[in-house]
Amino acid sequence: MSKLSKKIGFVVQSKTEKFHQDESSWSRAALAKLRRGVGKELGEIPEILEYVLLDLPGEVVESERDTERAEIAIYTALTMFAVHQQGKEQFMGKEEQEDKQRQSFGQAVRILTNANSDHEKAIKRRFDKVLSSYDLKELSVHARSIIGLLKAANIPLDYAAFAEDLFWFQNSDFKRSVILKWTQDYFRYNKKDIQEKGEK
Repeated sequence: MSKLSKKIGFVVQSKTEKFHQDESSWSRAALAKLRRGVGKELGEIPEILEYVLLDLPGEVVESERDTERAEIAIYTALTMFAVHQQGKEQFMGKEEQEDKQRQSFGQAVRILTNANSDHEKAIKRRFDKVLSSYDLKELSVHARSIIGLLKAANIPLDYAAFAEDLFWFQNSDFKRSVILKWTQDYFRYNKKDIQEKGEK
């Protein structure tokens, strides 16, 4: 299962890099379609399935139950990525992307609260709604508002790691671990950590 989650991260990384490298009308149209999938079940919008299912490696489609979870995790991560890119005139270049897109979900929310200290309680309430989500569909609805704030503040997110976490979140045996990880990242990634990272 751990190898599968890493492969999920690799798939999402490859697909988001493709969008970064392709600023054509096709890419922007694809992202617009993906945004329509936020909060919806995989398969509700058939025309966006190709962006999720095309070129999935064999490791992702070996087990029927794990395959469904993997596809849903990839789908959710890509729809959130599409929201994050909305309205941007251009994507980050490869070097900038590699340097700045390594924040986990919890770390990104912490950076957001530090940048908007006057709204810390409101942001934390949104974060808590994500953490208390019953399932991935509910999580995606609450996460969208946070992704929108990250976009407005130009704060990046590691979507490969996010997809891996979403895969584990769907497993009742590991859901609690994902919530704990995001919470730990939120509270441990303090202002000093951010300042030191900025100085490197």
